[in-house]
Amino acid sequence: MAIAAKPKTGFWGTLWDLLTTVDHKKIGLLYTATAFFAFALAGVFSLLIRTQLAVPNNHFLTGEQYNQVLTLHGATMLFFFIIQAGLTGFGNFVVPLMLGARDVALPRVNAFSYWAFLGAVLLAL
Repeated sequence: MAIAAKPKTGFWGTLWDLLTTVDHKKIGLLYTATAFFAFALAGVFSLLIRTQLAVPNNHFLTGEQYNQVLTLHGATMLFFFIIQAGLTGFGNFVVPLMLGARDVALPRVNAFSYWAFLGAVLLAL
């Protein structure tokens, strides 16, 4: 008879469990947390835009930098917050529970899709 491994406890055990999970609920929380990080970053971009527009003839940003920040703000809000938190994070967490399923069909692919999303966020920003 096999002996079950003792579960890791503490901060590092919890972190390792979160980073190597294939549980749809934990992956949904990871999507949502990453989406809210992107939301905060888009808020910083919004503050840069508002700072530029605060006074007439402001030279805080050049015209090219302003256009880049405006584009980054829009793309971050749309692709990295609204779609990910609304559809992917919420969908990963709630839909299998609503269907009565124990897990998603391909949990490792689901986990890989989160890590690919995180890589895309870090690469784009």
